[in-house]
Amino acid sequence: MSDKKLTNERMKTFDGHEKIPSLKAGAKLMEFGEKQNEANELLAANVNELIKRVCALEDKQVQNEEIMKKAAADLSAFKKELDRLRLSDKLNTNSVERLNEAVRLLQGKD
Repeated sequence: MSDKKLTNERMKTFDGHEKIPSLKAGAKLMEFGEKQNEANELLAANVNELIKRVCALEDKQVQNEEIMKKAAADLSAFKKELDRLRLSDKLNTNSVERLNEAVRLLQGKD
């Protein structure tokens, strides 16, 4: 967050309901305006900081989504390769068994 922390005290722009003499009204209005401007600046700084943080989080989310998509694609490719190897293993095992059976028959070992 911004180094300009929002506090109730800093956001307070009007500090009383006392009766203000006409001659001091301008000065009081000026004081109120200055306090209001300071409060607005604090709010703007905090809002801008929050916007930056949200944008950074959105960028991170996009990066994470891209990483997850790549991981899903890699996992899918890995699964296909694993299925291919399992099928090859099964076919090879069946071929070896047939060859063993053929050799056994040729040797006359029923």
